[in-house]
Amino acid sequence: MNEGGLSGVSLWSVSFCTVALVFLSLYGGQRLGRLAWKHNTHDIDPPFGIIVLATLMLLAFMLALTFDNAATRFETNKQRLVDQVNAIQTAYLKADFLTPVDRDQSQTLLRDYVQMRASVLPQAVSMPQLLMNTEVIHQQLWAIATTYPQGETTDVMTASYVAALNLVFDLHKANVSLVLRDRLHPAALFSLLLLAFLAMASLGFQFGYQHRPRKPYFGFLLALMVCGVLLLIEDLDRPAEGFIQADQSPMVVLLKSISPVPERD
Repeated sequence: MNEGGLSGVSLWSVSFCTVALVFLSLYGGQRLGRLAWKHNTHDIDPPFGIIVLATLMLLAFMLALTFDNAATRFETNKQRLVDQVNAIQTAYLKADFLTPVDRDQSQTLLRDYVQMRASVLPQAVSMPQLLMNTEVIHQQLWAIATTYPQGETTDVMTASYVAALNLVFDLHKANVSLVLRDRLHPAALFSLLLLAFLAMASLGFQFGYQHRPRKPYFGFLLALMVCGVLLLIEDLDRPAEGFIQADQSPMVVLLKSISPVPERD
């Protein structure tokens, strides 16, 4: 597992640095190209077009692979959310096999757990604190479950509750691992940024060397599109933050279905 080379940096900082890197490399390459054109003593221009085309094709290939990687993990995160909803609902229903006191306490703890998952993370609660609160609920649920002996035939149904509870714990750990640790490898991320820098610099150099004032505008348009894909990849790689978030509506629906109905007067 890997926590990502930029996991400790805010998404806003990464976005600003990415945009600055791409556009400054394009502008810097253009300035170097104009300087090289002024000192050119040959009548035949070097074959910059082939080099630039090859660099851009390699960049497009790397962007496609990295985007597919990040999008696949994002879709996996959405599917695991549905799996968690089903597992929690099963555990909630099988808590009916416990004694009335343990049943009420277990279902209350499960509702609190769903409440934390369904609500948007408030500014006052950090992710480590949220995970700590979740672990406390898990320990309390497990403490209740372990009070029932598993060897007696009368406890077959409670054993199924324990199995459902184990599934909730396993899916939670898998989801935490996916969201917080299984990120793009730092080498892949930095290689992608380096390739984007070289591609934009070579493109700017070609524009500057040809000394055609209109063409750089098309380069800036291409740089803008590259920035958009890079920022989208970084956003998808951060399921716990950013603009693209997994839909929590299944967890919200579960919370409504297991919440006690208020009694009418």
